[in-house]
Order: sequence, then C-alpha cells, then structure tokens
Amino acid sequence: MKTLYFNGQVSICKRLILLLVLANMISVSFAQQRIAGSTKKENARVNADFGTIVISKKTQPEIAPGVNFTFFTEIPSIPSFVLNDDPSFISMQDVGMGEDNTMWAIAAPESGTGNGNIYHRPAGSSAWVQAGGMGTRIDVSLRGNSVLVNEAGAVFTWNSTLSAFQLLSASINAVDVGVSAGTIQNAFVLVRNFGCHTLARSIGSGFFTQYPNICGTRLDVAPDGSVYVLSELAGEVYRVTFSGDAATIAQTFPSLAFRDITVAADGKVWAVNSTTSYYLDNGAWVADPNSSGIGFGSNPSGLSAGADGDTPILTLNAEDDLPTSDRGQLIQRRENGTWMNSHKVRQSGTANSIILNVAPGTYRVEENPTQPAWKLVGINTSGGTVVTNLDNRNANITVGAGQTVHVEFVNAGYDYGDAAASYGTKASDNGAVHQVNPALTLGTTIDIDADGDTGSPATGDDNTGTDDEDGIASFPVISAAGSGTFTNYTVKVSARNETALTANLCGWIDWNNNGTFESGEGVCTTLAPAGTEATLVWPAVIMSGFESKVGTFARFRLTTDVLTTGGMTGMATNGEVEDYFLPFSDAMPVTLITFEGSTREHYVALKWATAEETNADRFEIEHSINGKTWNVVGTVVAKGESSVQANYTFEHNTPLKDRNFYRLRMIDHDKTFSLSKIISVIFDKTSTLTAYPNPANNRIVISSDELVKQVTLHAVSGAKVFESQQHFHNGIDVSKLSQGMYIMSIIQFDGTVSTQRVLVAR
Repeated sequence: MKTLYFNGQVSICKRLILLLVLANMISVSFAQQRIAGSTKKENARVNADFGTIVISKKTQPEIAPGVNFTFFTEIPSIPSFVLNDDPSFISMQDVGMGEDNTMWAIAAPESGTGNGNIYHRPAGSSAWVQAGGMGTRIDVSLRGNSVLVNEAGAVFTWNSTLSAFQLLSASINAVDVGVSAGTIQNAFVLVRNFGCHTLARSIGSGFFTQYPNICGTRLDVAPDGSVYVLSELAGEVYRVTFSGDAATIAQTFPSLAFRDITVAADGKVWAVNSTTSYYLDNGAWVADPNSSGIGFGSNPSGLSAGADGDTPILTLNAEDDLPTSDRGQLIQRRENGTWMNSHKVRQSGTANSIILNVAPGTYRVEENPTQPAWKLVGINTSGGTVVTNLDNRNANITVGAGQTVHVEFVNAGYDYGDAAASYGTKASDNGAVHQVNPALTLGTTIDIDADGDTGSPATGDDNTGTDDEDGIASFPVISAAGSGTFTNYTVKVSARNETALTANLCGWIDWNNNGTFESGEGVCTTLAPAGTEATLVWPAVIMSGFESKVGTFARFRLTTDVLTTGGMTGMATNGEVEDYFLPFSDAMPVTLITFEGSTREHYVALKWATAEETNADRFEIEHSINGKTWNVVGTVVAKGESSVQANYTFEHNTPLKDRNFYRLRMIDHDKTFSLSKIISVIFDKTSTLTAYPNPANNRIVISSDELVKQVTLHAVSGAKVFESQQHFHNGIDVSKLSQGMYIMSIIQFDGTVSTQRVLVAR
C-alpha cells in the first residue's frame, strides 16, 4: 500500500472497489460527519427537545455479590429496569458520550497503557455490552456511534447495523480522535508527530486533510464545526476554525496543566487536570469547586460531555499513584455542581445506573420492595423538580428540555441478632440492630439481615447469608449443673475497628435465666481505632434458674455510638450484633487460645494454640467458600494430654481466589467434638498466565490453562481472528494465521482480564 501526499492531504490508496464499499458502509456521523447536501433536519440536534433522567443505586455498604433492585416507571418506553451496586467494576482509560446519551468507554489494561477492551451502553439500558476490537481513545457522535483509535494508530468507525467496528484508516497513525456530540461535523484526529501531533480532518473513505500549522495532544469537535486542540507542550488550548483547506487559530486560552478537553452538544467546553475540572466562560477558565481531577499517574484518562454541558463524565486515572478504590471509575457531574458516585462498568450483568431520555414532563420512578433486607433510607436528587416519598419508595420527577435530573436511591443494610424472641431480637420488638459498616465488625465477617431470627437458638443468622457469628472463638466452660458462682468470667472478643473513632463493646449473659438481658448482666469496654481484640470480664457472677436447662443466651454489640449496659436492644448506626447460645457441658477436650490465618505466595497458612488438652484426639481443618458448606481439607494430631501451651500449624495449598473461611473441629477420643470460631482469609495472589512460546510457530500454550474461561486473538488492525472457550490444555493452533503481531485477551473464570502481545513467526 502506498501513501501519497497532495497539498497537505493524505490519501490512502486502495482499489476502487474497496473505496466504494467503504463509502457505503461507513456511517455519515463518523467517517465524513458532514454530508454534502444534508438538510437542516438531518443535522439538527437529535435530543434538543428532550430531557435526561439519571437513576442510580447506592447501597450502604457496597457488598459483593451485590443484589438486584427492580424499579418501575411511568415512562412508556421503559416500564421497568434493574440496578445493582456490586462494588466490582472494570477500570477505564477513556470515555465518550453523544447527544443521545449513549456512553462508550475503553478499559485500562493491566500494564496501565495500551489497548483495552471496549464497552458501550445506550440510553435506556443498565447493562454494558463489550464490543469487538480494542483501542486507546474513543469519541461519540450525536446518534451514539463511535470513532476509535487503537495503539497502532489505526482509526475505526462503529457500524451499528453490523454491531462491529470497521477500519477507516490503517496508516494515518492517529493518537486521538474527536467528533461532535451535537450537530454533525467532520471527524478529526491528531496524527502522531514528535513532540506535538498534527491536526487532520477526515473527508471520507479513509482520506484526511492535514494542517501542519496546528498541533496538540488532545482535541474535541464543537457543534459549530470549530475544533478545540489542547497542546500540553505549549501549555495552551486553541480554538481552530476552518475555511476551505485552511485552518486558523481563532482563539488561544491558557492550559492549566490540562490532560483532556471536551465540548458538549450544547457547546460548553470542559477541560481537566490532575486535581480539578474547569469550564470555559466568556473566554476564561472557571474551576468547578466540587470537581475531581483525573488523579496522578501514568495512565491516560478521559473527559466527555453529551447532551447537557453541565453534566460531563470523567474517567479517573486507572493507575493513580494514590491507592484508591476509585481508580478507573466513571463519575458524572450533576447540575447542582456535585458529582455522582460512579457509573460502574462491568463485564456482564446489571450496572448501578441508567440514563433515560424523556420528553419534557413528569414521571414517577418507584423502587420495588423485593429486597427486604435493604431498607430505603434516602432519595437524593439534583436538577429539575423532584418530589420524593420514602414511605412509598418513589420519586416524581419533572424534567424540562435540555435538563438533566439525577436521582439516587440509597439503601442501607442491617445486622440483627438471633437470640430467642424474649431477648429483644426482632424489629417489631425494638430488637438489637446495626446499620452495617464493614469497617467495624465483630470478628471479620458480617452479612445483611431482613429481621431478627428467633427460630433457632442463636444460629439463625449463621444459616442466613454468610455465617458471620465469628467474634468469639470459645467461652469458658459452664458446668452441666447450671448453678454456682463465677469470679472474673472472661471472654476474649475478636473484632475489627477500621474507623477513626473509638468503638464501644458490650456483652450480656443471661445469668439468671429469666429470658431477658438485664443491665446488671452486662459489661462494657472500648476498642481503639485499628483495634482487633478486646476482653470482657464479669467480675462476680451468681448463676440461678438453670435447673433442667441445657444452656443460656449471650449477646455482644460493637458500635461507635454511645453504648452502655442498658443498651441490649435498639438501633445502632454502625457495627454489629452477635448472639450466642452457651450450652452447659462437662470439661471440653481442648482450651483454644488462638486461631489465625494468613496468605503466603501459593497457600494459606493456618496456626492455632491450645492452653490445655484433655483426652484430645485430633483437629480437623474445615474449609468453606460461603461460611455454610464445609469440607475437611486436612487433619492434625492433637497432643492428647497437655497442661502447657501447644502450637499447631497447617498449610492449605488449594485456596480459592478471594475470601476463604476456616474452622477447627476439635475431636475427643470418645468422638465428642467442639468447633472453633470461624476465620476468613482473603487469598488475592493472582495467578500469572503466560502465553508461550513467544514468538510462536504453530501452537501457543497458556500456563495455568485450567483458570482460563476464554481466549481471543485480534490482529493489530483490530480484526478478531480467533476466539474459543474450551480445550486450552492442548494449546491454541495458530498455524493458519499469517505471520505478524497479535493481541491476546485472556478472561479467567473469576472475571480477571489480561492482555499480551504474541508474535507469530515462521
């Protein structure tokens, strides 16, 4: 293929038939963006008479896996939709949005730079769809179609009929692309050039006109046909206008260390640096006071605005030098100047937000009460006129043309106890309840409850959701006689306080067996920030009323709220409640002091210690992935008879990635046993998947192939040449592929996505 240069024009020579085919296939809103002879109606803003409603879901806390919330609406085209605030998301490196509010985004690869997978979501849908191909920069036209640039500099356009990207130019060597989000205009690119990249305009069918007098690092196209070019090298922003084949810098603005720039469909201009977003007002940059910058890091990020110039969308840096859970998230400005939590992009399934295009008017959106464990505690709004009703779980939203209204439904999860009803357990009895905060827990595990469970003796909560009763490993023995006096009855409590406040910890034991917890039966202490253990001591206890009983109940509460021995019931704004049934028994075979777990490179290391053993036979190590179903993964022989501390260790060589639960079954020689507390260990060592040999001749083998769900190969042009979801143990046959460089995408069963380059050479 030759490249010819005529008066600054770059034309990519192809066979005539290919030119004709491309000309017919490429959408008017991309390759050429302006059609000779277009009517005014064809070029009009498609949503000039429409308003936008953004509905988002926020759960407190965000717990994986998230739950689905169904909503009903009075919008004829969208009678219902589903949202899910699962905390998982895919980090993005660029985002684009057109006037019809279709969003496109490019994932940030693990390396931080280079080609990433492409996702899009049309207005009216809460699900993201992965598009074929990979790229680095993207922009979106008014009708929601996109133009893509990949790492090799090739330019592609989205064919909505074929649902595929089509090659526009393989040799223009672009580093950025811009199209108008509003009125149809030509597409523009920046052509790679040392130091400062040259502005070029698409004139259709793979032809570009270059303007050597204009260069920069980022650009976007305004609805009036002018182009805003950011030059990081010169520290300036140019507004460029055109007359025939001539480009002129009509205005120059300072660049405040900007990293990206965008122009909305209504003409409003935004730019962003590492700390702040700015908009252009009467020729001057105005800092958006509540905004975020892109962060600090080597990864590129993006800024885009669709129909409403007051509500741009920003991609936070996916390789931010400051550790944060926001890396690579998409956040959007509200009309009141605040920024919404995020538009989470997921590999599949329901996301946490939806954008709705509506005619001006009033619409009701109502959350269906299908998740009783998650109580609706707030409906936050911005823009338009919104009347909310928490009791009826709905919002009446009035939106005008060109307006954007944000409505966020906030649901909180709560933890209840599971002692007998007489102890104050259910919500209707003002039972003990805590709004869940994963930073403040008894033990390490907590789940969400719809209400207190009184059906089982302090085990109902263990059998609902995750077995989260793990704050106390064991209690001092209470003899089967069920009477007598205790001095300094001591219980060690495992806890976690990752808040900045000192937490209060209280415990109650029904010593007189009257079916209630009383203030005289409680003791309290505190847990400092970063604390993980506390001790509760009942200095003098007189037991009574236990004749013919098999045990008694205990309750433990942890919160940063005010808590005293009189607070055995009622609401707490954070923390956890755990109820236990203490069975009477003869002396147990083992007195367990500690039980801990930690991760190593390829296994989980468990260790525990006993203070005393009597007639002890063995320890069975049990493992679970959900805290409910348990499997024995090993056995350790006990000392048998011991009155001194004995230490034990065990290595679990096959943990699952993410959270693993463990407990000890301590078995006596007479086959009686007791169970330890449950501990959880997060095994987050990512298996390294490597494709070899590289370069390859006829076959590529993937290490740890049992972890692989799908493998895809793309040519550097973006064309998919291979995809499979099976038989990776035999390797991948590449004998029929042409020699050259390919991009391999590997999706693991846990959802991890990795990419690497492979060379086929013979």
